[in-house]
Amino acid sequence: MRFLVRTRSDHPNTPPLRVSSPAERFWPRLAMTMAVCVLALATPACSRTPAAPDWNIVLISVDTLRIDHLGTYGYDRPTSPAIDALASGGVVFEQAICQNTNTNPSHASMLSGLYPHSHGNRDNFYRMAEDVHMLPEALHEAGYKTAGFVSGYTLKDRICGLARGFDVYDDDFSGKERRGGETTDRVLAWLRTHAEDRFFLFVHLFDPHGPYDPPADRAVRFEPRGPERKVAPDRIPRYQRLPVDSPEDAHWTDLRLYEARYDEEIAYADSQVARLLDELRQLGLYEKTIIVFTSDHGEALDERVHLLDHGGGIGDEEIRVPLILRLPDGRFAGRRFTGQVELIDIAPTLAALAGVDMGDGIQGVNLLLHLEKGSGDPHPTAFIETRVIPHRWRERGYRLNPRESLKAVRRPGSKLVVFPGLPRNYIELYDLEADPAEKDNLYPGARDKARPLIVELDRFLALPSRLNQVASPEADPETLEIFRTLGYAD
Repeated sequence: MRFLVRTRSDHPNTPPLRVSSPAERFWPRLAMTMAVCVLALATPACSRTPAAPDWNIVLISVDTLRIDHLGTYGYDRPTSPAIDALASGGVVFEQAICQNTNTNPSHASMLSGLYPHSHGNRDNFYRMAEDVHMLPEALHEAGYKTAGFVSGYTLKDRICGLARGFDVYDDDFSGKERRGGETTDRVLAWLRTHAEDRFFLFVHLFDPHGPYDPPADRAVRFEPRGPERKVAPDRIPRYQRLPVDSPEDAHWTDLRLYEARYDEEIAYADSQVARLLDELRQLGLYEKTIIVFTSDHGEALDERVHLLDHGGGIGDEEIRVPLILRLPDGRFAGRRFTGQVELIDIAPTLAALAGVDMGDGIQGVNLLLHLEKGSGDPHPTAFIETRVIPHRWRERGYRLNPRESLKAVRRPGSKLVVFPGLPRNYIELYDLEADPAEKDNLYPGARDKARPLIVELDRFLALPSRLNQVASPEADPETLEIFRTLGYAD
């Protein structure tokens, strides 16, 4: 079956742009696989970065975190003093792109160095393919004590399969999430008993994820600001609705309030990051610990048709994420790197710093080599995709808008989005420099500009795939209900 890409009008005299069929991609795929192997042998990626085997590694991921709601990226509300302070002592990446706008597959890419297409975990409903070698496994094999502490239901091991390689993988909570404070309490207790060990610590905080319900005793509060931004009541996603006192079942429709609550969630998560960093200092570990701070994806507030949500969109507000790297020796401190990078670069960069081998086929790059050069795009083209739903979940009532199953390629100045679920594989093309809000679709009028991006998309689809090697968790009533409360099911 051919994957045809036509204009929306599908004019009979306009030849279609085409992304080749699976059969036609067999030989290119074989050639691509061989090329990856040759490239892996020819590229001195990890070996040229001096290893620091005595350094610990801490990877912090705050879920659903917009890059433009942090002070270090220019936000004017004081949402992130601890994160901003961390950034001042490290390198800040201005164009870090996630590989999927859902929690589970994005973290799988973060920890494996592979695109979802290649590790097989393409939505919150899939487990990682069994033969994927993960960063925690490589570090564990090298003698690191490894611990992961997660706060969202979709990162429970029975859902995602990401616990491999961890001595401790703490997903012991009920319901859809646990507060960042509870997770941080457990993290600090683990740190105090492993201060003498060389360790890798992965900390996931879920708080900014909807529904936006910061703790009642939160220290930071923000008032709605600016002119009213009211919308029709049914445009607020059901799982996000903030109730008013009366009438019954009514909810707030002013987006200013939702944005203020979202910012309070970020500030609360930042306070937990502060606790973690302070504990590292008190234990004498801060100056011998590599720290990476990032997020799995962003959040659409009111930029798109879908409000206060993520996972089904591919705008920059969802795919651009914060990425900060702090090294104990002070290298690159105060730098802002403007080249385009991807979350798949985290694992190979940390592996290189630790002097461990993750094996062949890693699709991310060692960012240290590019930081040493000082410029350029480690990934001139980034690849992103959104939701792909298992059949068993569709049978249990999960519904996916066809406009939400997307594939995209992004260059620093342009983005091409393909909607395979819509008739004729509808395409959007945006000039990100002239139109950063992505309001003016240039396709089909700019077919010549779209063509090289379509070629890049075809190259991406030809990469080795594990899509047939993954399983999804059982769609039991409890899991389905939790997914509904998180906005992942209707």
